[in-house]
Amino acid sequence: MNRIISDFTVEKAYVACGEIVLEQHRRKGVAKSLQLNMAEICRRNGLIPIGGCWYGNIASKRTFDSCGRYSRTRLLNVTFM
Repeated sequence: MNRIISDFTVEKAYVACGEIVLEQHRRKGVAKSLQLNMAEICRRNGLIPIGGCWYGNIASKRTFDSCGRYSRTRLLNVTFM
């Protein structure tokens, strides 16, 4: 069965690189490999790869860290109207 495990969303010069790895393939370096390869594709095309995750998603944060990325913030911002 074919499944989409990654997608790109282009907004100006930035590309949001994200992936969902099937549970049976987690902790095997799949997400890191996808992140590194998507970032390289972006750079070759003059684009800036970005990514993000929910502040409590420790596994995703570790993946970003292992790819040499960094967080600008780990805060949850809430505005009450």
